[in-house]
Parts: sequence; structure tokens; C-alpha cells
Amino acid sequence: MARYILKRLLSMILILIAAAFLIFTILYLTPGEPARMLLGGTATEDEVRTMAHTLGTDRSYMEQLGEFMINTFVRFKFGNSWLYKVPVMQEMNNRLPHTITIGLISMILTALIGFGLGIIAGTHEGKWQDSVTMAITMLLVSMPNFWLALLMIILFSVNLGWLPAYGIDSWTSYIMPIVASTLGGVAMQARQMRSAVLDVVRADYVTTARAKGQTERKITMRHILPNAAMPAITMLGGHLGGIVGGSAIIESVFSIPGVGLYMLAGINARDYPVVRTCVLFFALVSSIAMILTDIGYAYLDPRIKARYTNRKRKEEKEA
Repeated sequence: MARYILKRLLSMILILIAAAFLIFTILYLTPGEPARMLLGGTATEDEVRTMAHTLGTDRSYMEQLGEFMINTFVRFKFGNSWLYKVPVMQEMNNRLPHTITIGLISMILTALIGFGLGIIAGTHEGKWQDSVTMAITMLLVSMPNFWLALLMIILFSVNLGWLPAYGIDSWTSYIMPIVASTLGGVAMQARQMRSAVLDVVRADYVTTARAKGQTERKITMRHILPNAAMPAITMLGGHLGGIVGGSAIIESVFSIPGVGLYMLAGINARDYPVVRTCVLFFALVSSIAMILTDIGYAYLDPRIKARYTNRKRKEEKEA
């Protein structure tokens, strides 16, 4: 199992290096001079050249790429924001709690509610519980999260005045962003879990368990849930990366000072250090989510553990 985790960690490092290379290349090839964007349209050519030299954007591609890779993966320095004139990591540390809070709570709610609805629908196929669950999930899947966020602002902030429409003033400011980030994932998770449950319900070992007289609750907890959870867990890991990666939309709608809004400001201002660092952060979160997914999958699937255990025994015998 340790070798399995180590293999996933090494793949995460390669993913981060590839993401850093891609984002740097994309920004380098993007038309336009960042110095002119920062100085404005009234700046002279001499001022633009001086600013470009200060920022280092007048150097060759390989020189800039080498310095960026060394600073990022060797020195762990992410530079200063060209727009805000402060270290990028200092600003990231101030914004990370908001993004992580929304992402983690949304994932937990997605797992609990999505798994629950999927199990209820799958174990009551063709009944009213199944029909109601599928109708609700179809409705939620059809609604974009930014559209749902705007509707919630109009209803709960403008009309009812129950919740703040923007910013982070108290814990109530997190309610609408979390709900808007969660509902779409709940719908997809519930549909995935329902399909997995229906596949497992028809399995021979479930039929055998019923023939032995075991209760439906015991069958669900011991046989259906562990086997049906494997494909659903895979989808859940990808959903966590989607929540954090798509935080720019929710944070923009609710004006939450998080990493997503920080990245949008960096893109609009051509603030390359900010954009690069934010993209690497999202890549890191997505990689960690997939590693946790693989570990959970390996824990539930004995075939993965057996494969690595047998390989270790074989190597010990050969040694």
C-alpha cells in the first residue's frame, strides 16, 4: 500500500511540473505586452520598455522559463504581484481560508447528500422515492451554478434580506456560496451512486445474502454500499477539483476575496505571477483530490491491495 501511495505522489509531482510548464508557455505566447497593460494606454514606448525590463518580460523564452521553474520548484519563491506590489504567497495566505472553506464543506455535503439520495433511489427502483430523487437531480443538473447563485441573491438577499449578498462578514456569508457550489455536485453524485447501486443490487452475492435471510439494512451496509461506492468515490474526487477550480465563478458572483477572484484579477491585469501561482494551486488541489480518491479506491477494492502485496512478496522471494 505504501508503494501505491508513493507512486501516486510521484505522479503528482510530474503533474505540477507539467502544469507549470503549460501555464508559463500559454502566458508567454499570449499576444500583448504585460507592461503596457499595467501602465495603461497613455504610457510612452520608453516607459513600456523600462517596465518590461523591470518585470523581466523582455528576456528570451528559455531564460524566463528556467528562472520560473527554479524559483518555483527549487527555491519555492513565487514572486511579487505586478499589480498589488506584494508577495503573491502573502496574498494567497489571506485568501486561501475562504476558498478552502467553501470547497471542503461543499465536498462533504456533496458526498453525504449525494450518496444518501443515490442509495435511496437505487434501493427503491421504480418506486416514488426513485422518481422524486431523479426529478430533483435532473432539475439541479440543468441549472448552472452561477445562475442558481444569482437567483439565491435575488431571493434571500434582495427580497427577504436574510443573507448577505456579497463579501465575508460572518459565517452566514458562506451559506449561499456553499449551497450554490454543492447542489450541482449533489445531483451528479446521486445519479452516479444510483447507477452503481443498481449494478450491485443485481449481483449474485446480493441475491445469495437475501436467500440466507439477511435483513435489507445489513445487505445494504455490508454488500451494496462498499461495492457501489467505488465508482462514486472516483467521481467525488474529480468533483472536489472542480469545486476549487471553478471557485472563480462563485467568488466572482458573491464578491468573495478568495483565490478564484484573485486569479481573475490577475488575468484581467496580465499579472503573470498571480495567474501562475493560482493555476499551480488549483493543480495541486486537484492532484491531492485524485490521490485521496485513489487511496479510498484501493482501500475499498481488495484487488489493488492484493496486487501490490503479491508483488512485494515476489520481490522478497527473489531477493
